[in-house]
Amino acid sequence: MGVGLNALGYSLNSKNTKQLQEAVDKLYTLTPNIKAIVADEMKGYMIQNNAAIGVSFSGEARQMLEKNDKLRYVVPTESQQSLV
Repeated sequence: MGVGLNALGYSLNSKNTKQLQEAVDKLYTLTPNIKAIVADEMKGYMIQNNAAIGVSFSGEARQMLEKNDKLRYVVPTESQQSLV
């Protein structure tokens, strides 16, 4: 949901049902370009160089980086989640 909300310029914490539905609709438009949604599946694609980009938590990104030295971890300046 965060990707859809951010793409539309909405807060990642939005509770607005209209904005949430717009985010769902946005994500559906991206479906042809999505290889995986489940984290374990996505990790496999990234480790094997079968995907060019992924959204991941830092701990899982670390696991991918340990197995594929061609990967880079980037935190976008436009938005990021802070987990406390």
